[in-house]
Amino acid sequence: MGSNQTGKDLAARTNEELAKAVADTSAASGRREALQELARRNAPKLSAVARRALDDPGAPRGLRHTAAVALGKRVDPESEKSLVGALSSEDTGLVRLAAASLGKIGDRSTLGPLRKSDGGTSPPARRAISFARSLISYRLGLPEELLRRPPAKEVASFDGADSMSVRRVEVPKEAFTKNAEDLQLELPRLPIASSGSMRLSCRGEQLWVVLAEEAVQQGTRSVAESSCIPAVVLKLSTCPERWYVHEYLMTHPSDDGSIQAFGMRPSGQMNHFGGVDVEADDAVLTMQALNVAGIPAIALKVGYADASGELTVREASTSISEREKARKRLVLEPVHGLS
Repeated sequence: MGSNQTGKDLAARTNEELAKAVADTSAASGRREALQELARRNAPKLSAVARRALDDPGAPRGLRHTAAVALGKRVDPESEKSLVGALSSEDTGLVRLAAASLGKIGDRSTLGPLRKSDGGTSPPARRAISFARSLISYRLGLPEELLRRPPAKEVASFDGADSMSVRRVEVPKEAFTKNAEDLQLELPRLPIASSGSMRLSCRGEQLWVVLAEEAVQQGTRSVAESSCIPAVVLKLSTCPERWYVHEYLMTHPSDDGSIQAFGMRPSGQMNHFGGVDVEADDAVLTMQALNVAGIPAIALKVGYADASGELTVREASTSISEREKARKRLVLEPVHGLS
């Protein structure tokens, strides 16, 4: 059966039929695809079906991997227990995915099991576990599992800069209603404010910078007083068309009085580093790219004012980095609406 025909067959099935297909241990194939279809629909029984698959050590590897990802879409104590259980698996790929989901839905009680799990000999699993601990800590404002400033040599160097014109256009409020499900599934434990965000177009890619509700409510003091995740950068996928987390903005005050800022991919890879300057009710975020493959050498300044509750791009520049050796043009162009 071809992949297109398989997709049409799955799309024609009811949620109950798909759930039975996932649980059918006699089936030689198709269980994972059925679970993926339930996840695509965000079906009501998704968590229960995924938990049963994840908790079954005899289930196919791919099915358990899909289940671990699905359980990171909704806050559920039972799902947390299943994911914690998966941390002890000998399958480091499963450990990595379970840790990533725990980072999205876990609470403070999840930090203990994550600290006991080391990911074995797999660097991606170890990084996922470490980042999950940091993600939970920053989300809860804890002075624990803080990220470390990268060595100066890892920050992309510049041989001059090209200034760019930046046009700011506010995102309509209906965009949040239209994309509410994407936001909820991507950020199940991080409520997002329905105002103050901005859209950017970067080298043909559509980005959406959204603010955490708590950061808007507390204002600039949220970054000055404790670790937090004040904003998240979402990226638009065209197939299927949906928004997903591209980078978390994570900040914490340092002992020297400065506020450090980190741009972190969901995998735990650090892409950007900088700081936040807070004066009265205004905050200015300055970020610079690290020497990471696929990351353009950029320098960016973004302002936020408590009075307006909105983000504004103040400066944006790109230049030759030691890694790229070729000038890259970064276009920052906020766009009306969300297609």
